[in-house]
Amino acid sequence: MKKNNFQMDTANVYANQDINAWLGIRLGKELKSSGFKVQEEGTGTKAIRIQGHTLKLFIEPVVQWTTVDMETDLSVRIVVARGDGFEAERTYFVKGLSQALAGTGQNYDVSLNNATDSLMKRLVADLINLLNRYP
Repeated sequence: MKKNNFQMDTANVYANQDINAWLGIRLGKELKSSGFKVQEEGTGTKAIRIQGHTLKLFIEPVVQWTTVDMETDLSVRIVVARGDGFEAERTYFVKGLSQALAGTGQNYDVSLNNATDSLMKRLVADLINLLNRYP
């Protein structure tokens, strides 16, 4: 939603693409850059399958005295499974923040990118830790 200076809703904002697919592509790129081999469909007992879905994505302007803070709330549930029956599930919640003088579309983007950057760092680190513990 977009709000004015009086915190009144002025417009609804909808994503121009599938958020789950966008986050999946982003995670795939992060995993590849960390040394993982990423495939569309894994087979065999060594391959892991990562599924996830977005529980919450909300970006709101928080009007301060002279500035606007764009706050992004992003929550996803991730399930990691392997062919041998191993399965792990975790819910992640991250916040993104962008401080600006005005609530422009670019500031919404910066806030969303800050949240997804934070999410990807946590996801990749947790996946590496999980796979090291349960090879």
